[in-house]
Amino acid sequence: MLDATARADYKRRLTDLAEELEEAERDNDEGRAGRAREEIDLLTDQLSAAAGLGGQSRRASSVPERARVSVRNAIASALKTIRRHDEGLWRHLSKAVRTGNLCSYDPERPTDWELSS
Repeated sequence: MLDATARADYKRRLTDLAEELEEAERDNDEGRAGRAREEIDLLTDQLSAAAGLGGQSRRASSVPERARVSVRNAIASALKTIRRHDEGLWRHLSKAVRTGNLCSYDPERPTDWELSS
């Protein structure tokens, strides 16, 4: 994400680099032109990454949203690992575990767990 000042600085630098590139090409200075192109590409990529749909600035996700996504991803990763080792347990958990604003374990019927080492 970039604030308005940073975006303006990037755009000013891109304008300067375009002039530098034009001058370097006019002088047949391939080294200088190549460096200008590389920096233009880098800045353009960074500006693109900071822009959302329609070129609008991206907004930072809230802390609760980032936590929710992290938990959902961790549960999905754990289920993937469980599936490789125990298809039945994976099937049970994938039906019983719900993620969203709240996470829950709600099996279709009560389960008596027997843990072994």
